[in-house]
Amino acid sequence: MSAGWSWEYDPDHAHVAGGVPAHVVAEAERLADQLVDLAGMGVDISDLGNGPRPGGLRRMDAAGCWFYLLVAPRDPLIIVVRIVPPFDALQHWTTTVFACQGRAGSPSTPRGTGRS
Repeated sequence: MSAGWSWEYDPDHAHVAGGVPAHVVAEAERLADQLVDLAGMGVDISDLGNGPRPGGLRRMDAAGCWFYLLVAPRDPLIIVVRIVPPFDALQHWTTTVFACQGRAGSPSTPRGTGRS
């Protein structure tokens, strides 16, 4: 890590990257490492990627998907909050996520149903 900058998942790896294909997570982590290196060299990374304004939630492309991050220069920390898998992996991903949450069925299952 460079000049005190680091990155982490929020709230944790399982929540952000759980069920996402390993190659996609690896690419998101590689890009987060590169952002740490850039920030350590003094580059303002708060407006890299896509977002409505510098300093807010940013979206970056990674291996056919994207991930969302926040830059906290006062900490100095890059916070990865969500990794969204490629479209072809979404069906498997949503099934895995709902199974981990204890919900039966698919994402179209109405709230309040499918729970035991």
